Amino acid sequence: MPNETITSRRNPKILSAAALADKKERDARGLFAAEGVKLGEELLAESVKIETVFYTARAQDKFPQTLAALCARAAERY
Repeated sequence: MPNETITSRRNPKILSAAALADKKERDARGLFAAEGVKLGEELLAESVKIETVFYTARAQDKFPQTLAALCARAAERY
């Protein structure tokens, strides 16, 4: 999966995703964050729009099929 690599915790995409921990931010943006393979698989089973997928090299090695499916549905992948 040739996607952009994020190397800084201060990356605007990371900060934007982290802001979703706040309920007011989630409500204002109409978004939520789902973390982990199990929740990713549940999202794939639903007709949910996936905005962004963040993943590690380790996750890519352990769960290549799930990640490929999530990335195929996501607008952005990191």
